[in-house]
Amino acid sequence: MAHAKHLPNGNRITDELAMGILAKTYPTARVKEILKREGKASQRERELPAHLMVYYVMGLAMWMGTGYGEVLRIY
Repeated sequence: MAHAKHLPNGNRITDELAMGILAKTYPTARVKEILKREGKASQRERELPAHLMVYYVMGLAMWMGTGYGEVLRIY
């Protein structure tokens, strides 16, 4: 049985790769542009601004069997 490989920060390598693929497929500048166009952009930067919420929701969909907090930790 193969074990998941972990990075020094505790994240699994596959999680980091998935985040990289999301960011490459959906660049932050484009996500922010769409949020602004739709009137959903953050008014000020907080701990979890709107563009990061977009990635977080995608992560929730990708890791449906994982708890909210664990998915947030990946990001």
